[in-house]
Order: sequence, then C-alpha cells, then structure tokens
Amino acid sequence: MEQPHINNLKRFADEVRKSVEQTQPPPAPNKKMTDALEAFGRERLSAHYFMRDFLYSEIAAVHGIPN
Repeated sequence: MEQPHINNLKRFADEVRKSVEQTQPPPAPNKKMTDALEAFGRERLSAHYFMRDFLYSEIAAVHGIPN
C-alpha cells in the first residue's frame, strides 16, 4: 500500500507537468518534414487504401484516444 506522501508527490508532479505543457508554445512546424509526412500519408497501399487510412482515426480523435 502506498503511503499518503507518495500520492501527494504524484499529484504535485502531475500538476507541474500540466502547467509546463500549457505554458510552452508548440514547436514550429518544419516545412520539409511536413511535406514528407504528407507524401507518406498519400502513399497508396492498394486499390482502396492509402497509408493515411492507417495513421489517423476520426473515431479515435472523437474519443480522445491518441494514435
């Protein structure tokens, strides 16, 4: 069984992590990398599927599940 001070430390670490994530701006997109990833997603795997079909799920996005 965990001791109460361990739970307090975990809670504090989570709060600090969340506050840091909120204050740091997202990194600027790299044009070369963005173009390469877009081309990768447009790669045709078969007559009916593209790579992007396996990389992104709208249903997962709605439910907040990361791919």
